[in-house]
Amino acid sequence: MNDIALMQLRDMLETLIENNRGLPPPLEPLPDKWVAASALQKGIRRGNLTLTLRALDTLWNIDQRYARRRLAIVAFEDVGLGAPDTVAVTVLACSGTKYLAKHKIYTAVRACAAALASSAKERSAEHIHTILAYHGSLDLLRDRFAHKTPRHLVDIMIDKDRFLLERSAAAWLLAGTKRFGAGMMPEMPGDLGAYEWAIEQLSVPLWQPMMTMAGIRVTQCALPIFWPLKLSHKECAGGQIRTHNLRSAEGDVSVPSFALDQFTRGGKAVIRSLLNEDNTLTQWLNMKLPRKAWQPTTEMGLFYLVSDQLDKEYEFAGSDKLRHLAVEADCCRWGLDPEDVDSLFKLIKRNLAEITKRQQAFIDTAGW
Repeated sequence: MNDIALMQLRDMLETLIENNRGLPPPLEPLPDKWVAASALQKGIRRGNLTLTLRALDTLWNIDQRYARRRLAIVAFEDVGLGAPDTVAVTVLACSGTKYLAKHKIYTAVRACAAALASSAKERSAEHIHTILAYHGSLDLLRDRFAHKTPRHLVDIMIDKDRFLLERSAAAWLLAGTKRFGAGMMPEMPGDLGAYEWAIEQLSVPLWQPMMTMAGIRVTQCALPIFWPLKLSHKECAGGQIRTHNLRSAEGDVSVPSFALDQFTRGGKAVIRSLLNEDNTLTQWLNMKLPRKAWQPTTEMGLFYLVSDQLDKEYEFAGSDKLRHLAVEADCCRWGLDPEDVDSLFKLIKRNLAEITKRQQAFIDTAGW
């Protein structure tokens, strides 16, 4: 079965490479690894091919293994159901010499990055991960599922009449929360063999079990665990694609300000400078949170307002609810009440022009 599935995937990858023969040659590099890692994800989310390839080429020249891992993570985190076949061949390309000859890997990875950028995006895997790991309302579910046997977890995982969050919690515990970092999820060693067997019981494409397991190996994170569940879940089928206008006011710049997210030195420095001043945002935060919680809470709010923007979004029944719960889980990790999230967003929006101005000033000062 794996041989047939592998033949299918290789044919799909060859077609994808052929369709992307006209890609531009390697472009001017971005300033460092972390800006490039951020820009790769933002470029794909926004459908910006030039930024995507610049970021990938930069990472490739710094650390090829990291570049492959980062692209595979983006595929699962940001594309998902928007283009399942493209996610599958991206995993194949990013698995290194396990499935491809060494001289073919760069061309294949570059073609996959371009295809991901042009695909519809779908972020429910990340939302499910965030909700299960951090949402305070799921304490009972986490505790109840932690005491179930592997057999019970398999039964829940393959039961399509269960809620997607229940199936996902069972799948994560079965695969092993201890292995992948789990937030508030109980640490369980899991049984990857039992998890793989459960996937094979689902109505999914022939290549799905093999590429899910390969995705877990390549990304070293939990996101691929939820992928086959979404493909087999009735709520996720029959979605529609919504297009968003994401034209940047910055035009064609060397380093776009939105690449300075919370994982970059510049992104953290800009938020820190704003929070060191007396303004409406800090006055409000002072009433709601201890001082040490200001920075991470503001960073997460800014993420959902700016970094999370998608050019084409695949939406299914329940998408909005998952995103809403993920926003609550992320923004409330450090003590913010869920009912205060909308106020946080409004205050960050009022300061958005100033944040962008400071990001651009950081970029200019750094000589990027």
